[in-house]
Amino acid sequence: MRGARSSRTWWFSFGAFVALEILACGRTIPAPGEICSGSEIGESACPDPGHMLTCRSYSWHLDACRGSLGCLANGPGAATCDQSIAVPGDSCTTVGERVCSAGGTALLGCDGARMKLVAQCRGRHGCRHDPVGNSTSCDSGGAEVGDPCEGEGSHCAADGRSVLSCGMDHRYVAARECHGAKGCRRIAGQSTAYIVCDVSVGEVGDPCDDRESVWCSKDGQQENYCQSGHLARKEDCAGGCVVRWGEDARTYDISCLGR
Repeated sequence: MRGARSSRTWWFSFGAFVALEILACGRTIPAPGEICSGSEIGESACPDPGHMLTCRSYSWHLDACRGSLGCLANGPGAATCDQSIAVPGDSCTTVGERVCSAGGTALLGCDGARMKLVAQCRGRHGCRHDPVGNSTSCDSGGAEVGDPCEGEGSHCAADGRSVLSCGMDHRYVAARECHGAKGCRRIAGQSTAYIVCDVSVGEVGDPCDDRESVWCSKDGQQENYCQSGHLARKEDCAGGCVVRWGEDARTYDISCLGR
């Protein structure tokens, strides 16, 4: 019993140094960067609970295991590494793999060698990993201009005053301003969520593309209309320019009172 207690004390006191010198089935665990043979490719070991050593491309690579399971030894030359959490720059091998950052504030993707930032997850749900379905989701609500993005889809800006879309360089750009009182908001539908942008308000000179619509000025005293691609004054509203929203919260009517 004394021997067993002594062994545990020695391990924790010198763990940083023992990690690369303990024997596993008669072999010393190698240091990162050391050369490995073709017969060792694919073999792995746990030098400590938070890292895994793997032989690939004829050298030993040290991978961070930031997930709750850490590194688990599965027998001689075999180990598993929980990489469900990562930071940019962490090594990886599966192209297209998606994981969350520590704290769940960002979505990371594997390019075949390193984890790179894919998207900021500024929405209230952040980045979440579903272990049952083995899927990762990112709530991109509250995105900001310049945030990384991928694919199609729109989101409300963090200030709730504009709609953002994914640009050609995979960065969010402002797609439409939402000057109305309701701003930009995300509404949950029966099967999916949709973005509503309050474009009922616009100032003279603002760009426009709908000649059939009218806008209230920001001070609510004037009605504007679209002329040659920009808003122009239509008439004054002595009783105020009023926006009335429909029950679906997606459509509205504008009335110029006291003409």
